[in-house]
Amino acid sequence: MLTLATNIHEFRLSGTPTFVKVHTDQAAQPNIRIDLSVIHFKWDDTIELIGTDSQTPGSDGNCDFEISEYFNAIIKPGFTFPGTSAIKKHEAAARRYTLWCNEYYGNPPIPRHTLLVPEPYYAVKGLIPKWAHNLFYRKYSSFDAKLKAGDTLLSFMHLISVVRNQKYVRLVSKSDILKLFILLTEDPASTVKIKLDFVFTDGSVGEDFFLSETLTAKKGQQIEIDAGYNDLGLPGLIPAFFPGKTVASYTVTPYDGETTALLDFQHTYIIDESYSPYRRQFLFRNSAGAFDTIVTTGQASSEVAYEYEVVNTPFWPGASTANKKNIRTTQEESIKCNTGYVSKDLLAYLPEFFGSEEVYEILDGKLIPIVFNNQTILRSRDKSGLYHVDFDYYHLQSLVPEVVAPATPLQVGDPYEGGIVARVNETTILILALTPTQPLSWNQATAAAAAYQSGVFTDWRLPTRDELLTIRMNIFLSHNETAELEDHYHWTSEDDGASAWARSMDPNNELLSDKESAYYYRPVRVKALN
Repeated sequence: MLTLATNIHEFRLSGTPTFVKVHTDQAAQPNIRIDLSVIHFKWDDTIELIGTDSQTPGSDGNCDFEISEYFNAIIKPGFTFPGTSAIKKHEAAARRYTLWCNEYYGNPPIPRHTLLVPEPYYAVKGLIPKWAHNLFYRKYSSFDAKLKAGDTLLSFMHLISVVRNQKYVRLVSKSDILKLFILLTEDPASTVKIKLDFVFTDGSVGEDFFLSETLTAKKGQQIEIDAGYNDLGLPGLIPAFFPGKTVASYTVTPYDGETTALLDFQHTYIIDESYSPYRRQFLFRNSAGAFDTIVTTGQASSEVAYEYEVVNTPFWPGASTANKKNIRTTQEESIKCNTGYVSKDLLAYLPEFFGSEEVYEILDGKLIPIVFNNQTILRSRDKSGLYHVDFDYYHLQSLVPEVVAPATPLQVGDPYEGGIVARVNETTILILALTPTQPLSWNQATAAAAAYQSGVFTDWRLPTRDELLTIRMNIFLSHNETAELEDHYHWTSEDDGASAWARSMDPNNELLSDKESAYYYRPVRVKALN
């Protein structure tokens, strides 16, 4: 008999070791082993086996499994400029998982007992950073306790305000990109929402203005909320609902589900209309696996270092030489930046920014990845006790396309560039035409394949013998109805004088046939991957 001797927390940070103790009362049996499988419940309620560990129980009948390695699902930046929705959900940002134990023993060992943990548990990419330990554990005993207390924001920046019983207030411009990430701790109705409260420059207020999205989100999912003035659509909303008013500040109250307002975690943003030519905004992944934004307003300048190279060149007339100076660039462009004076809470949070492994600068509607010159991060304090930080960085690439949700890797059967994918490897993609064909001679089929066009793609041809075998294995035998492959012989592009090779779909058979024979054909094209 198997029993679970571990109290598994409902939510786990993947950076925290997760141990599961399984006990058996059959420890003395020959060839005994216990398999612990981690089952991933996807958000469409399908399941996936993500890993199995095997152990031999000790004399006490216990097995200790460490399974946190399976919980490294991570949120991806899904930001587009301008955004199409103020509230988004991330399907793969947290895992729902359950455990399945099997006990084997005997000679030969056979399965004897099974233990299934029926309740799904949740895991989130991240950890409690060292810089936040003092603040975090002063307030919460664990990440699970943090969530149950209503703090579901996946950012530690507001944690300092929470510990100090202060309101979270930031000075922002209308163009700033601001993000909040919430981890749902209860199954909501089909709506996730935020509440906006405004204070106008004339002292009047506008309260309880709700923005909502129908997301059918579930417990454990991560919700991304745009909190920036422009991204919330306030330039159009304010004149429509509050004509003649100008916003001085606004407060964003996130909701965990339909009715649970996270009142202790409101964020208030004060509009700063002053222009700063040195304002730079960054997006970075924080310790909880989500993204935060930060703005620097101090001096910023781009620098390129040059050096002289002295060479000897002939001096005319005469045989003597003269020194000539050539100038050359010795390093890539480096950007020097200063945060300007920062508050103590932002100062405490800067290790998240400088320690992040994924940092972008937001420029002209694009996310430009950057790398810090870590030797040049310098924190300073003036005689008044105000802090500022100098740092250097460079762009990892000079130009990147507009950031969209990352593309899903191509799979066999996916629609792609005029057909469907028949094979994909590290260097090429084999694409199979979808249009059914009629039996033709080899010469006619060769010409018809070369003349085939699907969309803008015209580089079609007959498949080689190897490619046609791949199509049979990957498409026909998988019963891919989209391709509608005929169960007959098909021509290949390979010939032998008056004959050419053809292959049947089922049974598997290849033959060298007279070119005047009438067989089916199916065009293909190959795309090379850089």
